[in-house]
Amino acid sequence: MPKLRNKDGLTNFVCDKIREEILEKRFPPGAPLSEIPLGEMFGTSRTPVREALRMLSKEGLVRVIPGRGAFVTEISVEDIKEIYEIRRALETIAFQSAARRIPDEALEEIASFWRELRVKVESGAQFDRKIVAEGDRALHMRIIEYASNKRIRDILLSLQSQIGRMQILALFSLKDTLNTIAQHEEILASMRGRDEEQIRVVLDNHIALSEGYILSNFLNA
Repeated sequence: MPKLRNKDGLTNFVCDKIREEILEKRFPPGAPLSEIPLGEMFGTSRTPVREALRMLSKEGLVRVIPGRGAFVTEISVEDIKEIYEIRRALETIAFQSAARRIPDEALEEIASFWRELRVKVESGAQFDRKIVAEGDRALHMRIIEYASNKRIRDILLSLQSQIGRMQILALFSLKDTLNTIAQHEEILASMRGRDEEQIRVVLDNHIALSEGYILSNFLNA
């Protein structure tokens, strides 16, 4: 474990590691999160683990039950629908306002990732499919950073752990990587065109498809 200078640094380190384990489904929904085993796993005392679990409970990834302990939050159909309802409403506003502010250079930086991924997929090269979810999350977060409504921006950024969890679920349901790449390229094209109506249309389609992938996989599991 890397040297950490202070208690806050150690707590943040443990928080990041537990979050990663949850998002990667190595800690599955409903799994118990005991302070002593986690402390041994990360080479820390119980205190930073306890603080990290408290932080993750605020993100909605951990549920703390008095007298029983902490558990990875389970996901329901209602959870999925609620998160995607929020995304449809707030991301549309965020992306439309970001289109007035985000520089072409930032859009090109995002676009280069998807171009490179398209080349890999079309050439049949091996790649870690997790980078699709990482690229999706990076695109949405980067554009949201340029939203003019600070409160909407803060709400969406505060939900990133839960949204990221949904994006991982979508990845496990993904059957056509090229179609996913095309969706992101279409979003970027609409952002470059600064066409707010087109942004609404393509973003709504992208979010609806993502929700559909997850619900289909979730209900048929």
